[in-house]
Amino acid sequence: MFSENKQTDCRPQKIDLQLPGGRFCSFSPCIEQSQRCCETLDTHKFVEIQTMEIIHMESIVKTRPIPTLELDFLKHKKEESAEGKPEEKPEGNSHKQRMRNIVTTTHPQTMPGHTGYLTFATLPPKLSL
Repeated sequence: MFSENKQTDCRPQKIDLQLPGGRFCSFSPCIEQSQRCCETLDTHKFVEIQTMEIIHMESIVKTRPIPTLELDFLKHKKEESAEGKPEEKPEGNSHKQRMRNIVTTTHPQTMPGHTGYLTFATLPPKLSL
């Protein structure tokens, strides 16, 4: 049960539990409310109190051509010359490069929207009686 005033000052007034022990979850639109919730849960002997920020974020999925290097030459041993020395490969980029279409994700440069906070806690059975 929470009370609200005009400044969005939400404060837990009581925690009414019907079961011996259990999990608690709360959504808070602002960090200050989440902090007060954590303090109240701590005073009521809750443990494993965790808060995580949730944010609505758009993912932009695109298929992009990316240059890839063929590394098949690494699978084979170097050939030896008649003198028993490994043959030297010519200098430079003699390895094949090809383009592959890769699925990528990016996020917009700006983050429109609002964040929120989920708080989870556990009330051990021995303390809930």
